[in-house]
Amino acid sequence: MQALVPARRGVAAAGAADRLRPAAAAAAAAGPSSPPPPRCLRHPPPLRQRLHQQQRQQQQQQRPAPAGGRRRAGAAAPPAALLSPDAAFSAASAVMVPLYGLLALAPRSRLARVLAASPAVPAALAAAYACLLAQHCLAAPGGGALGAAAALLRSTVVAPWPAVDVSGAVAGLAGLFSDAAFTAAVWLHLLALDFCQAQAVFLDGLSRGVPTPHSVLLCFMFGPLGLLSHAATCAAIEALRSVRARRRAG
Repeated sequence: MQALVPARRGVAAAGAADRLRPAAAAAAAAGPSSPPPPRCLRHPPPLRQRLHQQQRQQQQQQRPAPAGGRRRAGAAAPPAALLSPDAAFSAASAVMVPLYGLLALAPRSRLARVLAASPAVPAALAAAYACLLAQHCLAAPGGGALGAAAALLRSTVVAPWPAVDVSGAVAGLAGLFSDAAFTAAVWLHLLALDFCQAQAVFLDGLSRGVPTPHSVLLCFMFGPLGLLSHAATCAAIEALRSVRARRRAG
């Protein structure tokens, strides 16, 4: 009886091995077992939490990106423009044309004389110029035109004159014109200086009795040429007057 027990156990083990053999063969044919799915897939979040995540992603996508990229922490924001360069350029150009026309075409009128003797126009141009120049110096790296002028002055004063190198000064100044505020400020600077020269020519012509329309018009955008024209006109008029005086005397 005891001899039959081991035999029965061997038969049972052989039968179990026969039953497990097809499963093992199928597993070997399928290859290595794949890893279990992630926990987030096995246990999906609740519906309310998924809706909240979708809304937050939509808000982040709709949020506009900053123009200059992400600002560094502690970086100062650029100053707001008090005066638009385009508006200052256009307004000053549009105002100066009729003023020059009045001085050139109606020199005997009272309004032209008041305009020539008043500092209101140069003062207004100077105020706009100062505003645009301040905007440029605050926004440009290194102080812009102010920094370039300080560097040139420092190199001129500290170094002896033969050792001063100003070969790149023109190129550096040309680079400043890439800024709209600096370009508009230079334009207002020229307009103010040219109008001051036109006023001086107009008043000098009135006091001497010399015609000034051509010289006043040349002062507009070509100030030095207007002064040169007025000087030549005065010299020519004085020469003609002296010749007539001699003829009358003779």
